[in-house]
Amino acid sequence: MYRLPTTRKTDCCVVESKREDHSRREALSRGGALNQRMCDALSDLAAYALELDIEYCRLDKRVGELTRDECSAADLWAVLSERAELAEECQEFRGAIAAFREQVARQ
Repeated sequence: MYRLPTTRKTDCCVVESKREDHSRREALSRGGALNQRMCDALSDLAAYALELDIEYCRLDKRVGELTRDECSAADLWAVLSERAELAEECQEFRGAIAAFREQVARQ
């Protein structure tokens, strides 16, 4: 499983905050703590998906830098491998979010 760097700050805080506010209002309008927890969980999952996207973009830029500069094949291969691993993680994670949303919608 790909691990995001823990020391990086991301710009998704604003998006996450807006999603949380919208989710809370929507859940409160339907009522119930269970709905609120499900909406919070979806917001958290969406925020993590944004973090994965940001990290993928960072790696994509790094690949561009390495191809422009003279670098060793090992360095380029390491970044390409990391990016491929992250792409796979993103795809699996988005599938899990979609399944969770379907489950929430049925309730």
